[in-house]
Amino acid sequence: MSKITPPWKMYESMVLDKFKREFPDAILKHNQRIKGLISGRSRQIDILVEGKVLHMDIRGVIECKYLNKKIDIPIIEAFISFLEDVGANVGFLITNIGFTKAAKKRATHSIKIEVITLNELEDYYFSWWDSCEGCSREIHWENGQKAKCKSQLVNIEIGHCSYCGTMHLTCSKCSHIIMIDDNYNQVHECACGNELIVKNNYIGSGMTEESVYLKCGNRQIKFVTSKYSRGDL
Repeated sequence: MSKITPPWKMYESMVLDKFKREFPDAILKHNQRIKGLISGRSRQIDILVEGKVLHMDIRGVIECKYLNKKIDIPIIEAFISFLEDVGANVGFLITNIGFTKAAKKRATHSIKIEVITLNELEDYYFSWWDSCEGCSREIHWENGQKAKCKSQLVNIEIGHCSYCGTMHLTCSKCSHIIMIDDNYNQVHECACGNELIVKNNYIGSGMTEESVYLKCGNRQIKFVTSKYSRGDL
């Protein structure tokens, strides 16, 4: 009597086949275990992706969730922590049912996460980097900055589009990416409620400098260089 393949196993096989077709040069390994960098514990990975993709060195994790309800914020946040622990710079969370609106919002550009339903999988275009909202080219994240409002420390990353040069900001807590596009002196709010202002100040000899400020009540606190870096995650 032949064994019946469980639905979740067929599901993982479909996902693995899709990624193999999309990225033939990458090394994909199913059901892997590696030691966590932070936890020191053995962590199970549904599908591990390693190698060069579009000339970039990547370690990706593909997590397949076969559930009977939509994925919500706790699973997204657990996945973000998981990616950090295994040293992944990209993650794909795929489910058969879908995601709540809050979960999708939480996942937006955290490290680099794509949230995909099984129905979307076949026609989905996978991107391995954060893309400029203006021209869809890669954002190069350059330096980390920090500012403190009362007892709250806020970390951001500043980057520019590799093609059009447009400035972008991302908050380290919610990972919301904000395109500035010459919208200087305006308040830009990230997903966790921090209010950010970018100023383009004249520094002499025909040159200007972009500075970022955190709105703290009636004050504006300038961000300064910090050790936080998106590339270190």
